[in-house]
Amino acid sequence: MAEQGSAPALDPKQLAELVASSVRDMQPELLGGLTPKDIGDLAVDMKAIKVGMERAGAQRAGDELSTNRAASPSLREYEQVTRVNLDNEPIKGKGLRAGCYVRAMGEAHRTRSSVTEVLNRWGYKKLAEEAEAEQRSLVTGVPSAGGALFAGGFLNELIELQRNQVVTRQIPGVRVINMPNGTMEIKKHTAAATAAYSQEASPIASSQQSFGSITLTGKKLTALTPVSNDLLRVADASADAIVRDDLAQVMALREDLAFLYGSGASGQPRGIRYAVDSAMGVNTGGATAALVRVDLINAMQRMASRNVAFNPGNACWLMSERSKYRLMGIVNALDLPAFPEVAQGMLMGYKILSTNQIADTFSTDKSEVLFVCGSEVVIGDVRGLELTALDGAAYYNSPTSAVVSGFSNDETAIRAIAVHDIGLRHDNGLSVIQVVAWQ
Repeated sequence: MAEQGSAPALDPKQLAELVASSVRDMQPELLGGLTPKDIGDLAVDMKAIKVGMERAGAQRAGDELSTNRAASPSLREYEQVTRVNLDNEPIKGKGLRAGCYVRAMGEAHRTRSSVTEVLNRWGYKKLAEEAEAEQRSLVTGVPSAGGALFAGGFLNELIELQRNQVVTRQIPGVRVINMPNGTMEIKKHTAAATAAYSQEASPIASSQQSFGSITLTGKKLTALTPVSNDLLRVADASADAIVRDDLAQVMALREDLAFLYGSGASGQPRGIRYAVDSAMGVNTGGATAALVRVDLINAMQRMASRNVAFNPGNACWLMSERSKYRLMGIVNALDLPAFPEVAQGMLMGYKILSTNQIADTFSTDKSEVLFVCGSEVVIGDVRGLELTALDGAAYYNSPTSAVVSGFSNDETAIRAIAVHDIGLRHDNGLSVIQVVAWQ
């Protein structure tokens, strides 16, 4: 109800009509291409956002959330404003569904109920059905005894999210296969039969093809991150995003580093950089535009001369951020950018993927540049990311080398496990420009 002396509140439709009428006679160039209807629609959206934020703020300022209440009003308003339905639009809500599951896991353990019960209570019927199907096949315990285990399904969305933050899984043409048994042997052709001309009545020389294989064996990557229970209790979709980002960040970068430079020892994969033949290395010639161009051409020529079938659709450059920006600064004799296409993320017709996972300390202020054929790279995933949530669990805090009480801190420990491996089908599937010192 409007306060005394104040103008009556307008509903969204009245507000839209008011804004539309106020701009109807304005010049088109002042509207930035927006029609009065567009601005009216925008007014409705702004009104909805304002109402949603006010209700969410009032709700958080009130009593602690009841564990028996229905779906979160502020969460539903968030979905209405952003037009994203986490239950039915997994692509638009990428990764948020995983965050929602984690919050549900924490709430389930806290209230001694099941994840499906929590999701149903929040109004996520479809997600609850998915959770129930996953639990039937993959759960290793009951929620009341320490959390539920999930793998596959929605958790694969988080793996997809990781691919947007790291480079190895983004290489064009990279092959990702499932390894349900934890290991897989991939046959490869190592040598072909031969043909030769012969004279009449002469015996035909015989030859035989040669075959080999690469074996992928699942390597376990683990992480444990504490999440504030206050955050898990917040009934807002922004909480799902925070939980999702925490999980992705602790797993994604470490996986990517191992896929690039893993030693193959101590239970980690052997990275593609160290799976390549030494003959695929290119010693840099210098930092001038002409010499850098020669380096780039030599890197591609190394693979072409060995019949690696690469093209712009299945190959790319991997380099550090330092190398990319130094490359942008190289000029030609006319003092113009020698490689202007780098600003658009391309080089010599091939996509650039830059990452600080490629170090700049191979030598003093020097780095490496990799040219990779994605069709030669094989990633094996044993299963989806597995998560376990345990409210109040004690955990080891690595930075302080101390055991922390999750009960005292009101935290839920989230443990993440991924099992995977990576390999090159042939050891000439990438070339390396070594000791790059572009200025």
